[in-house]
Amino acid sequence: MQVLRQTSPLEQSRNAFVALSLLVCFATVAQSQTIQWASEVLDVSSEKQVQTGPHSFSKHAYRAEQALGKPNKCPATGDSPCAWAPSNDYDQGAQEEFIKVGFDRPMKIMQVAIAQNYYPGAVEKVILYDERDRQRGEFDFKPQSDGLFAKVKHVTFEKTSYAVAAVKIVIQPGLVPGQNEIDAIAISDAITPVEAPINTIRLGAIGEVGRGSRGGVVGTPAGLARL
Repeated sequence: MQVLRQTSPLEQSRNAFVALSLLVCFATVAQSQTIQWASEVLDVSSEKQVQTGPHSFSKHAYRAEQALGKPNKCPATGDSPCAWAPSNDYDQGAQEEFIKVGFDRPMKIMQVAIAQNYYPGAVEKVILYDERDRQRGEFDFKPQSDGLFAKVKHVTFEKTSYAVAAVKIVIQPGLVPGQNEIDAIAISDAITPVEAPINTIRLGAIGEVGRGSRGGVVGTPAGLARL
């Protein structure tokens, strides 16, 4: 017959202390993750063109610059002029498109995160570059439809022995139904999945207008200020 032993108050306190210590340890590890969002467009294959005029989207809609900084649309789903979209799309067949972005502080990384706000799945290659702009790593994928809803693609690997200064994302938009859009690109020094916090600025006093780090109007996704 199994005999159940009642835990003493001292043991209960000790167990609670151990559990709290573990939580603090995990929280410290999570906080130590360094995440950088792309800060500069170095190259791009093409950009979706839209009609400009007093009552239409501006020349900044869908441009590569919209992929800089934190996401403007993700984790929400849908077409957004505040994301990068290539000109070649809508199921036109195999034809590579790419965007190459740089980061403020080159660092050794274990992850590249790609925020895809609309019809994800077109990513074919993720290429890493060092501080001398030398290609140092490449990760290949098979482009395939991943539904309609927004997703963050996490590409993880062993920590690089070199500091990553730039990343190129190659996509095959013609092989995946719908308009493929990339909202943001990040690098991290840990494999903990990078989340996609939308890039909003807290609304100030009524009637006050301000600017965010990417030129955004306060209280709105930052990229909207460019439209």
